[in-house]
Amino acid sequence: MTYLELVRRLASEVGASGVIQSLQTTEGEAKRLAYWVNQAWLDIQLVRDTWSWRLNEFEVSVPSGSAIVNTSTITDFYKPLKGYVYGKFSSSTSWYPLKFVDFQAWQDYVRARPTVISQPTSYTLKPDRTIELYPIPTNDYSVRGLYVKKPQQLVNDFDVPILPEEFHPLIVYQAMMLYAQYEAAPEIFQAGVQGYNRIYNRMLNSETPDVCLPEALA
Repeated sequence: MTYLELVRRLASEVGASGVIQSLQTTEGEAKRLAYWVNQAWLDIQLVRDTWSWRLNEFEVSVPSGSAIVNTSTITDFYKPLKGYVYGKFSSSTSWYPLKFVDFQAWQDYVRARPTVISQPTSYTLKPDRTIELYPIPTNDYSVRGLYVKKPQQLVNDFDVPILPEEFHPLIVYQAMMLYAQYEAAPEIFQAGVQGYNRIYNRMLNSETPDVCLPEALA
């Protein structure tokens, strides 16, 4: 379903009056319905980093003497998936895992060690969402792994959520709960909960597979 179709479905489920022709000129209740659909979609995406439709592979080259892994060319990059980041010198064929260190501990982690140019063993995700390595690689280096995509915002009428279409009603049921909280409508809230739980459990079983990198990385 498109963004517009999701909002129309929500309007039908909650008994909202009127016909929504477009989301670009909405006012009043239609504007609130569109907001709740978008908020519901955001909430669902952020439940887990490991939804299969939020994951993708990346590989970035890091020049000798630099500690920064530049992911700016990956437009939907949000963060690396912990436990699935690997490194190697460009001249090598063997990838090895890099240890994640939380940024709050990173300053002490690095400060307690001398500035070293060697083989990287660890990385952190900085507040600006860049990846920093330690030690600094002595030669040209590569980092590869899985990353989590940025949460998708629905903006235009024909924008489509990135999750499989069979689970799109989940967004409507979540939005029904948001609507019901605003309108103090317990029957609509309960209908939303029941529909949400039914579809969510199916999605949990099929869209959270064991994540792994290709055999070639071994």
